[in-house]
Amino acid sequence: MSETPYLAGAMTFLRPWAEAIVRPVPEGATAPCAKRIENRSWAPPFALYDRWVALHTGKGTDAQGFAWMRETYRYPWTMADAAPAGQIIGLMRVSGVIERTLSGVWARPFLGRAAEITAPPPWWFGSVRDGKANYGWVIEDVIAFEQDPVPVARGMLGIWRFDAEAFAGVRARVEALRPGTEVHRAL
Repeated sequence: MSETPYLAGAMTFLRPWAEAIVRPVPEGATAPCAKRIENRSWAPPFALYDRWVALHTGKGTDAQGFAWMRETYRYPWTMADAAPAGQIIGLMRVSGVIERTLSGVWARPFLGRAAEITAPPPWWFGSVRDGKANYGWVIEDVIAFEQDPVPVARGMLGIWRFDAEAFAGVRARVEALRPGTEVHRAL
């Protein structure tokens, strides 16, 4: 991993999924770890290798997501526990991807060879829909600042860039949490 965090952009999440990445496992829950797989219908671009992505809370909430977390891992969260919308509450670094194809389940680091896996990791849904693979982005590191979020009113689909003011806010949070760390935008 690079010593200097390079910020590739931001991703908007329905609530509670961003919270599950930045918050620790609640007391009494049965999850073996905080959420370290992000399920997407598309593979992470190679440009994300060794880059950070900001976690933006979208306007929407996923009621089925709250129910799934309660049923699967006994999370006590309700819709009232969702972080406020329109905020960057942390950063995640994506190190690889897990992919289910019609020929099996594969773990692919960004650099290195793919390896077949026999058991899905926690938090990975891994279904194949309409012959298309579902991807599990492997999250290797997280910097959480939900208690001091950066307001960014509007998000969007995919990886997106936010304005200089929000970038300055993210930089300040990271430097406060990890002294001596300088954050830079990835080109």
